[in-house]
Amino acid sequence: MGVFKWMRDRTEAKMEESRVKAYEKAVARGASEAEAEAAGERAAKRRRRIRRVNMS
Repeated sequence: MGVFKWMRDRTEAKMEESRVKAYEKAVARGASEAEAEAAGERAAKRRRRIRRVNMS
């Protein structure tokens, strides 16, 4: 396994973790399925933005 593959896998895992946490939090608040999925996607986008800022 190369360094770049390891970094990509780690990044994808962190984004998925963010997505799942936000989804579960939204469901616990009583959000609908669609709202929970949207919250998860927003969290993933936020994680991507943070990663891009940190890399620049």
